[in-house]
Amino acid sequence: RLCNEKAQPLLLDALVLLRERGLRPQLVLAGDGELRPRLEALIAQFGLADQVTLTGWVDGQRVCDEILASRALVMPSCMEGLPVALLEAMTLQRPVITTYVGGIPELVRPGREGWLVQAGSAEAVAEPIRRWKHLEAFTQAQMEEILVAKLIAASARQIAMFLVILA
Repeated sequence: RLCNEKAQPLLLDALVLLRERGLRPQLVLAGDGELRPRLEALIAQFGLADQVTLTGWVDGQRVCDEILASRALVMPSCMEGLPVALLEAMTLQRPVITTYVGGIPELVRPGREGWLVQAGSAEAVAEPIRRWKHLEAFTQAQMEEILVAKLIAASARQIAMFLVILA
């Protein structure tokens, strides 16, 4: 959803900062919402049309496809509960760059499943993207292995709880 709570304009600010540092990561904003006209204007204003794709509304399969095609999920939200897109990215073994809001810190351990950053700061969002782009492939693979192990452990705990409840 493209809305103020998700802070997508901050991602565009982060892309501008990264471009100033010689990096040009691609960004896909999947979904639609009331913020779309503002985002389109900012993309044009900042000259980011070659780096940003606005998909419009997408179904669940397309969300999964976009996450799988990505190297990481960036979610700079300033207000969240327990975001489904974050859970989907972690399930699909993608690291996340997100904020210390809502239930997010309960899921993401910095340096393990991804990075937690200060909400409202384009610089804070840009820095882990910059670092991620420079990590060696083996380090990225190690992070993905940690994500898989965590998901397996969480699934095992849920199954155990389910069996206890049934007993």
